[in-house]
Amino acid sequence: LTTLSRNSSGRDYNNQVVTIQKQMQINATLWYQIVIDSKTFWIDSRGISFPNLNAVTKSISVNYTAVMNQTSRNDGLYVSAPYNTSYYARYRDDSGRKYTGTVVTVSEEKVTDSKVTWAKIALGNKSYWIDKAGLTEPKLASVVSKKSVKYSAFIDQSLRNDGIFFAAPYNVSVNSLSRNDSAKKYHQQVVNVLNEWQVMYSGNEKATWVQVQNGNNIYWLDKKAIHVFDSVQTFKINAYQATLNQSQRNDGLYYNGPYNTSISTLSRDQSAQKYNKQKVTVIGAATVTTTNDEKIYWLQIRVNNTIFWIDAKGVSN
Repeated sequence: LTTLSRNSSGRDYNNQVVTIQKQMQINATLWYQIVIDSKTFWIDSRGISFPNLNAVTKSISVNYTAVMNQTSRNDGLYVSAPYNTSYYARYRDDSGRKYTGTVVTVSEEKVTDSKVTWAKIALGNKSYWIDKAGLTEPKLASVVSKKSVKYSAFIDQSLRNDGIFFAAPYNVSVNSLSRNDSAKKYHQQVVNVLNEWQVMYSGNEKATWVQVQNGNNIYWLDKKAIHVFDSVQTFKINAYQATLNQSQRNDGLYYNGPYNTSISTLSRDQSAQKYNKQKVTVIGAATVTTTNDEKIYWLQIRVNNTIFWIDAKGVSN
């Protein structure tokens, strides 16, 4: 009487792996007792299939880094074993396409009797098996030159969207194949530049990368992503009187130092033409070395109790 109506539907468990504990022949029908999801059922044997599994013919331990290459593929990821080598590996647990471009570590390889090589990869905190054909070994760029430097700059992303890399310049190391952060987040922040590396990419394309310190953070970015300040050396002088000469010029006046020596001197504060022919007191001087190694002499002047910096060519004695 307890088996006159079904307790559940086999369709609810379609494609799931079961454990067969017993079998029973009733008239012309063979029945299996199965365990699924910690529950025990009897089911008509015709509702159970026994797939032909692939055998593993070779297994080796390895240790290398690879990149998920799923641009033209959509490989399955399998947790328990390579595809179809176990009842639990007949259906994918995840899709490789979601992780294309991701760097992974390969720890084991298995070859099946279908002549497919499978790789066991560490992906985040999980391990999966994937067809090795869905991976590529990274082709790293070469470092042509290295030099230590010491200068200031600010990150300029007004027309760019550069990547930030912690370990090394892009594609120089397996740990720098993908960006760690976006430079746009740090637009106009002032940094100290520590190192410059020239890197050669495929096609003989060269790029200069800079290692910068931004507060407590140190990272790499393309040198084109920064605006380099000119260096300045100030020195004391004996004050003297002079005249602003702007008849043939239109110099900028800067409160906080000579032009392009800090982020606050990138644009002029006033125009010297406003004060053309006025007497000024020269109270300081500086030599500015531009990024092109040009030397420019600047003067610090007092005009109507306001102090500015001006290119010395705009002042006559």
